[in-house]
Amino acid sequence: MLRAWAKLMMNNQITGDYHWGLMALSLAMAVITSYIPMDLAVQVREGLWTAKRWGFWLCIGAIAMGTGLWSMDFTTIVALELPLDVTYNLSMVLLSLLMAIMASGMFLGLALREQASRFILITGGICIGTTLALMDYLAISAIAMEAEIVYDAHLVLFSVAIAIDVALISLWLAFRLEDNPVVEKTRQKVISAMVMGFGIGGMHYIGLTATGFIPKLILPIKSSVAVSPSLSPSWLAIAVVLATVICLFFIVLTKLWDHKLVNQLAREKVCQDNEQQFRTLIQQMQVGMLLLNAKAEILVFNQAALDLLRLNIEPDDFQVFGEGWHLVVEDGSPISLSDLPVQKAIATGEAVHHVVMGFDDPKTQQRRWLLVNATLHQPGNDVTRVICTISDITNQKQTEEALRRSQERFTLAVEGANDGIWDWDISADEVYLSPRGKIMLGCDPDLDCFSNLDSVLRIIHPDDRLRVQRMLNCYLAKEIPAFDVEYRTELDNGERRWIRSRGVALWDEHNQPDRMVGFHTDVTDRKMAEQALREGAEQERSILQMVQQMRKTLELEQIFSATTGELRQALNCDRVLVYRFREDWSGEFMAESVTEGWVQLTATPLKTKNVLFGS
Repeated sequence: MLRAWAKLMMNNQITGDYHWGLMALSLAMAVITSYIPMDLAVQVREGLWTAKRWGFWLCIGAIAMGTGLWSMDFTTIVALELPLDVTYNLSMVLLSLLMAIMASGMFLGLALREQASRFILITGGICIGTTLALMDYLAISAIAMEAEIVYDAHLVLFSVAIAIDVALISLWLAFRLEDNPVVEKTRQKVISAMVMGFGIGGMHYIGLTATGFIPKLILPIKSSVAVSPSLSPSWLAIAVVLATVICLFFIVLTKLWDHKLVNQLAREKVCQDNEQQFRTLIQQMQVGMLLLNAKAEILVFNQAALDLLRLNIEPDDFQVFGEGWHLVVEDGSPISLSDLPVQKAIATGEAVHHVVMGFDDPKTQQRRWLLVNATLHQPGNDVTRVICTISDITNQKQTEEALRRSQERFTLAVEGANDGIWDWDISADEVYLSPRGKIMLGCDPDLDCFSNLDSVLRIIHPDDRLRVQRMLNCYLAKEIPAFDVEYRTELDNGERRWIRSRGVALWDEHNQPDRMVGFHTDVTDRKMAEQALREGAEQERSILQMVQQMRKTLELEQIFSATTGELRQALNCDRVLVYRFREDWSGEFMAESVTEGWVQLTATPLKTKNVLFGS
């Protein structure tokens, strides 16, 4: 700190020195105080205040800003060290504080407006600047000591002009705060506060420069003069510090409280906007939408819900969901009010989804099937809103019922036809066999014996397997028009069965086989009957040929020789012998026919006596 010093100049004025630390403090206080109106102006631009809160903050801001400017002004005066004992006139001190609050109130009243004309801004700037200059010179005139205070008229006018310019520039900066991001907006507020603070501080120091102190004729250096009522410099400094601390502390507390209220208002505004958007969305949706409260009372609904539920709700009437409606579950039994999806969601605090209910339309006297979902707007115990969606699934239910009946008819038809159904998913190589189909192929109907194509091909007789595979490939390659094949199967119990398999394929968009379905038919009985018919026909043909051979000659030996071969083929045996008996039971072999590879026993006719009976 520089040592205070004094000297008498040629015009006998007393001069002093400034305490640089206090000078820096006064400028810092000016900048901090100037930040207050800039911050308030931003909040007004963001529309966070109601009219009642605007008036409250105008008063609080004027007091806080005025106290800060007043504290800065007297800190500047205290920073001037004079060689005389100095006291301060209390009336002038309080009057200067009042001028500071008035100037701050006028500034905030203009800065917090959303818009103002140029005339109002210029007039307000002149009034604010004049009031600030008046505050400054009232504070200087509060100095009481053994000296007369005189002023330099030119500098006084210059300081007043600076005060007006600072007021006008500050108002212009307050209206220039645009709707930018938070970081950019904060930078603008800091720059504006620095310009305003240094301008006001400069005005105060020019005012002190315009002030002169002329000692009286009797000038006792370091003497004490009582001024009543008065404040000593130390008490004034304490008052300035306390006022500054209290003001800043009050600003911080009020700011925190206001921040909480602003957040609450913002949340309320967001909730209102969301509810409005939700109402608009509900009206535009094609499915039925209801917004209900915690009592299951319908608050908002759309036209689709009115049409589905045949509602007739008055504007001030609250219809409880399901009350007075005839609702049933899928089996046709009535459903109680407490079991409805909305009431269950409210009671349990959890969403209820995909509830199918029947609604008896009182207008058409027909049952309409509805799919109902109830979702909590605020999940948990504190239920405030319930969102309910309602979809008409009557056509879907009718389609499902028709499909169920069609499946029943198909199942009965298949069981009556005694055929087995098979389904082959070609891309996944998965095979399905109906229970009857499994029994045909020797499998328990409750077991999954056949999972793919290879498992089915393994039970086909080896002599038929290649033929079946070749025919299947030809059909899938569209080389033959239909797949219809008969083959033998070898079951695990050693039994053989004849199976006729028919099927058709489904083709995808690339003309590739994707799926194939068909029937199995057990044709074993038919195959056995066909074989018996073939064998009977063969025997008849052989007998006919023997009769024809016998008619060609009357020689008995020639007849026997010609008919043994036919007889062996008819009997399907390896050897046939013709033996001729005599009266004494002796006889001889007349003819013999053997299969290729067998040794003939009677190369020449054998004549023996009672060969068969050992005589």
